[in-house]
Amino acid sequence: MKKPILIVSLVISLALFGCSEGGGLVPRTAAKLAASPEFKLEHTTPSGVKCYVREITREMANTIPADSRDSHFLEKHKQPYLQVFVCNEKIVDVRALKEGNRALNTQQAMEMTAWGTKRAMAADGVDKATEADAVRRSIHLGQRYY
Repeated sequence: MKKPILIVSLVISLALFGCSEGGGLVPRTAAKLAASPEFKLEHTTPSGVKCYVREITREMANTIPADSRDSHFLEKHKQPYLQVFVCNEKIVDVRALKEGNRALNTQQAMEMTAWGTKRAMAADGVDKATEADAVRRSIHLGQRYY
């Protein structure tokens, strides 16, 4: 009984994808991204890079083709999401950065990478596990056995 509901929801999701501007989930301009109710500004780095996130379902993530523009912003983790960085009022294409397009200075790139890594760890629950492990180790390492 659940399969028809799942199929209907996927069809509706695909129809909505097709109706969005440019046929994708990520707006084409920084201004439209900032105005989008689907994306949340989660962080702004000290050097001014804005970090927007849109939580999506695993089913939605699986419908994004690898060769699409949206795949440039897709983060597949336990909880998948779209992550979009904006610098100087322009959307930063992280894949283009990896291919040598230098839209950011070194400081901006480092801050963006650090925040992106922290966000990915949170999406996978690794941040909580790491914190718990550190607490466990400090207690264990602080004990002396004579």
